[in-house]
Amino acid sequence: MLLPLACTKVVEFELPPAPQQNALNVILTADSFIGGFAYQTLSPTGSDSVKFITEGSMVIKDEDGNTQAFQLNNPKGSYFSSNRVKQGECYSMNFTSSLGVSSSNACIPAHPKVIIIDSGLRVRQAGSADTLFFINIGIEDSANISNFYRITCEADVVDKININPFGQNDTTYRKVNLSINSNNLLYFVNEYNFDNRALLLKDDNFDGQIAYLNFTVSTSRSKSLQFYVDAIDENLFNYHSTAAAQFAVQTDPNAHYINVYNNINNGYGIMGGRNRVLIKWLRHW
Repeated sequence: MLLPLACTKVVEFELPPAPQQNALNVILTADSFIGGFAYQTLSPTGSDSVKFITEGSMVIKDEDGNTQAFQLNNPKGSYFSSNRVKQGECYSMNFTSSLGVSSSNACIPAHPKVIIIDSGLRVRQAGSADTLFFINIGIEDSANISNFYRITCEADVVDKININPFGQNDTTYRKVNLSINSNNLLYFVNEYNFDNRALLLKDDNFDGQIAYLNFTVSTSRSKSLQFYVDAIDENLFNYHSTAAAQFAVQTDPNAHYINVYNNINNGYGIMGGRNRVLIKWLRHW
């Protein structure tokens, strides 16, 4: 029996060079310094690492047209002023570099109303050395306005344990984002939660009410935890949800590409506002 042989023809072609543009990360947090970071976009076929824009001009104005003065913090492409972000204020931004002029705007949400009901430590299971930090909270939502929230937990975890010349432990720590577990399936099992290190929440199910939520986080090798409840604007919500979705499917050859939300005119990136509540936990050795 003769079988037909498949012929494969390799067609080579070159992609046209993609023009470089400003890529900006300007997340304005209430009571923090005003500013952001500037990078160059990278070629989709290149192997370059992140390139910071070190010679640019960032100007952010408040609603009254007051201009914030910025200084470049070399070499990381960061542009910040000594002025702080005000709650409830709206800001406009223009960034100028050799790649062009980019612009955007953002408003800072009201401070989230968080009620801490209970918190503490418990053993994961009998006989286990691993402990869990648990926290039960309520988020009191404002009525007749769309509100968006993001919940994260950062920890100082053991990186290295060295013995110094005096026979003492000399421990170094590094910051990591921890996975957060929750039983509140109504709020966190949906089309925009893809990463349990950052839970996103819309007030669709509790507009003008209190959402009662419970969370647990492993404290293994952690010296301290910083638990954040952020009120974020819709720009940040869309950015975080699409970025997490794109990251979740990037290794799946059958998944369709997801465009990460972008609100930078004549450029790429995000400008958004947030207002946060910080809950700290410190291990007592």
